[in-house]
Amino acid sequence: MKMLIALLIMAVVTLLAFAQRDSIPDYGSISGFVRDANTGLLILYAHVIAQGLSLGDAYTDSTGAYQITELEPGGYVVRASASGYYPWAQCIDILYIQ
Repeated sequence: MKMLIALLIMAVVTLLAFAQRDSIPDYGSISGFVRDANTGLLILYAHVIAQGLSLGDAYTDSTGAYQITELEPGGYVVRASASGYYPWAQCIDILYIQ
C-alpha cells in the first residue's frame, strides 16, 4: 500500500535582475526542498512544476533540492508530486524589485 502523505515545499523565491532593463527581461527563480509533511524526510526525485506567466519544471536531486529558473515576475502555482504521495500545490509570487 502506498503512503499517502502531502508534500511540503519550502520555496525560496529570488529575483535575478539584469543591468539592461529595456532589452533583457528580468527573471526570477524558485528553489527549495521537498519533504514528507509527517516525518520531515527529504523526498528524492519528486517532480516540481511552476505554472504561471512562464512554465518551468525540475526534479529534486539526491539531496531533495530543486531549482526552477528563468521565470517572469508574476503569480505562480507550484506543484509537487512523487510516487506514493498525494500531490501538493502552493501559490507564490515572484516580484520585480528595482
